[in-house]
Amino acid sequence: MTVHIALLRAVNLGPHRRVANESLVEVCEGAGLSAVETYLPTGNVVFQDTGRGPIALETLLEKDLAKRARLRTEVFVRSGFEWATLLQQNPFPEMAEEDPSHLVVVFLKRAPSPEAVAKLRGSLRGPEKASVFGAHLFVTYPKGIARSPLTLARIEGTLGTRGTARNWNTVVELGRRAAEAAREGPADTENVRAVVRTFQPEDYPGVRRVWEASDIHLSPADSPEELERALERDPDLFLVAERDGETVGAVLGRFDGFRGWVYHLAVDARFRRQGIGRALMEEVERRLTDRGCPKVNLHVEAVNEEVSAFYEALGYDRKDFIFMGKWLREDAAPSRARQNTSR
Repeated sequence: MTVHIALLRAVNLGPHRRVANESLVEVCEGAGLSAVETYLPTGNVVFQDTGRGPIALETLLEKDLAKRARLRTEVFVRSGFEWATLLQQNPFPEMAEEDPSHLVVVFLKRAPSPEAVAKLRGSLRGPEKASVFGAHLFVTYPKGIARSPLTLARIEGTLGTRGTARNWNTVVELGRRAAEAAREGPADTENVRAVVRTFQPEDYPGVRRVWEASDIHLSPADSPEELERALERDPDLFLVAERDGETVGAVLGRFDGFRGWVYHLAVDARFRRQGIGRALMEEVERRLTDRGCPKVNLHVEAVNEEVSAFYEALGYDRKDFIFMGKWLREDAAPSRARQNTSR
């Protein structure tokens, strides 16, 4: 079972688009969700589910809300793992401590483009500050939200995607409830206290296991010795996801001073569709941004539509390029490549 949090956009704010928490619970249980719990009358739900990822759950809930509750609105779903990572990513810790009701997280349907983020930041004329991590926008409103020109409509229009906002008090409380649900749930309930952290040499056996089980194309360049040399350049861009002391995911980042690159993103099959892949990508993107990286690239096999759809949901665009490569060191090439070059 996986703990998730669902947020409904703009409900119970006026005479229209209203839904009682009791009705919301009925819709969720009717959709096959379990351990459903609501918080406040603003459309916040903590629940558990098996086998369905956030995007599938969003589609399911939007459809069932329209059918069963006659409510048409967008739903934003995050796994407990993603929520725990979000709490760690907060770029405004002082605001969270001193004035949490004026620190807001806008949950977006998809990650905005760097150009859209730059446009939003460039448009700020007041005291507000904004920072984006993947599909989450953190905004501070030191002089209050009601009179600020940085409205949700303006954010959506500039970023080109829909969103729903919650203040930091609500974000923390929902995280607490998700963690409690995980502790009290069945033994196989996802542990939302899983963390994303920097790779350490002793992590290699676990990372290698995840890569091999995920059919990642590995070569001698992925040996411990080669990776150790690579880490001398980018020690903070090799990340692992750890749950109860076990490595359950990994991603390898690179920055050549001009562009960022992402390789070997993989998640243990037992823990997929829990937001771990998205959390790994958001963290490596954050670290690349801190290094001054303006753009990140990655390669996906053309036939792998499922993986392509995953990256497109994170804001990546397909490019019509021909990828070419040549091994300069035969000992670093996979055995298949060595056979081809020997002909």
